[in-house]
Amino acid sequence: MTVDYVVGSPGTARLSGPDDDLDLGAGLGAAGITLGLWWAGRRAGTLARHVRGVHRAHAAPPQPAVGLLTAGPDDGPLLLVGDPRVTPVQFLAVPLETPLPRGTARAFTAAPGPQLEVRGRPAEGELVVAQLAGSGTTLLPRAGAVRPGAGALLQLLVTTAAPARSTEEPDER
Repeated sequence: MTVDYVVGSPGTARLSGPDDDLDLGAGLGAAGITLGLWWAGRRAGTLARHVRGVHRAHAAPPQPAVGLLTAGPDDGPLLLVGDPRVTPVQFLAVPLETPLPRGTARAFTAAPGPQLEVRGRPAEGELVVAQLAGSGTTLLPRAGAVRPGAGALLQLLVTTAAPARSTEEPDER
């Protein structure tokens, strides 16, 4: 291996020869780029399938639903939906994309509550798009619907029933 010094820049040198490990560095760089492109391709494919699924669900005819907006275990918005024509009501938990459209939480707290319609197949693992009738607000799924077990459903309902924490300063009188 030889050391090549730069004449115009004292203190600058470069190793050259068969043992300079440039081949190893180039190989590792190429492997890193290949791995990054593979990961990006898989991520893009997953995203494309999700978008196609949401479009397919949104194109389906609307069905009436009962629903409750709450927070999931990850503190993300979660919509519990059920078919009002089936008794007892069996809820599906639909994780929602954020941010929610403006006024969504207010619509769910208003009396008598929103008229909710779902599009898509309301089943476990399926993408379900919810719409608030009258307002035109569309709630998009972040992932497929899941059917919570009795304990998980009870926890979600208890979380919803808990009093909201106020962000305002208390009145001083």
